[in-house]
Amino acid sequence: YMQQLFYIVYAATYLDTNYTINEYMQLIPTDRSAEEVLSELIDIDSLVRKYIHSEIFCNGDEHEKSYYMYVDFSETGTGKLTFSCPWDFDTAFVGWNSVNYRDPEVHYACTRNLWYVMMMNHEWFRQRVIEVWDELYARTDGYKNATALIYDITGIYAGEIKFDAKKWGRTEDQQEQAALTYNWLLTRIAWLNENIARLPAETE
Repeated sequence: YMQQLFYIVYAATYLDTNYTINEYMQLIPTDRSAEEVLSELIDIDSLVRKYIHSEIFCNGDEHEKSYYMYVDFSETGTGKLTFSCPWDFDTAFVGWNSVNYRDPEVHYACTRNLWYVMMMNHEWFRQRVIEVWDELYARTDGYKNATALIYDITGIYAGEIKFDAKKWGRTEDQQEQAALTYNWLLTRIAWLNENIARLPAETE
């Protein structure tokens, strides 16, 4: 099912051909629009929110692993592919010496995760991203509480973070890294506020 669904997104994006899928997992050509077909098969709101989350945090593990999505075909389920539950953030944010530095002023997720790469080619999807981003940004005052919480956590769990650094051979000063991460997040969010749904060249 997932292979067929992935191909449906691919065909709608790059082949200008739209399909539905029947109970036998067969693809059926349709004259319906890409937005109609994909919205019927995918929980678009969950994908939009997961994309926004991914662009903010630049989680390196998320694009190869640590990425959860599901389809609930039960009587009470939606039957739609739903994107959910991010985790494993040790390669997220600004980065450490052990991973690549994350530039806060470039698109990240939509040049690495193939679901995002494809979906960001659809104007209707990018418009939905803008709508959700604007609503969240206004309601949270630029994600102020979330960024403050992340900064507080780096203090509350300083001992655990230092233990983790020792275990993995990291030599960065924990307090300096906390401030660096916090300021990186502020820069990242400000940049995304202007560029969240701009189509990067890498997706074309």
